[in-house]
Amino acid sequence: MVAVDVAPGQAGDAPLLMPMLERTLERVEVDEVVGDKGFDGDQLRCDCLNRDVNPNIPLRANRDPDLWA
Repeated sequence: MVAVDVAPGQAGDAPLLMPMLERTLERVEVDEVVGDKGFDGDQLRCDCLNRDVNPNIPLRANRDPDLWA
């Protein structure tokens, strides 16, 4: 399943992730969330993991890879 949410161009995508994931989890089981580096953040990763969803999100260049290996 692919879920899509549309927002104004000046709005960030990351704040849309958890509301969209919650709506999707109401309908189907989600194994993985795929996002770009804009979604790399401790809170988003932890929120996904707390829901047994793998956050497949590349680390930003300034991240310590050992924290999320």
